[in-house]
Amino acid sequence: AGGASTGGTVKAILEFMLPDDAAEHQLALNGARYRAALHDVDCYLRNILKYASPHTDFRTELQATRNLLRELVPDLDDDL
Repeated sequence: AGGASTGGTVKAILEFMLPDDAAEHQLALNGARYRAALHDVDCYLRNILKYASPHTDFRTELQATRNLLRELVPDLDDDL
């Protein structure tokens, strides 16, 4: 009876009951995009910590970080 060998790989299938699970479905579809956006924000914060003047206004930097996140993920409010 055996089937074809998968060479050690495993298939994963996500199932959603739409429209009930529409929000979770969108989060799953956009996961890679969110990860890339978080990586960009992390790099941005690292650069601030490494290169910013010690006299840099903290609130200004926080707002700049928030603006960057919203540029990377424009529909952020819609997804949460």
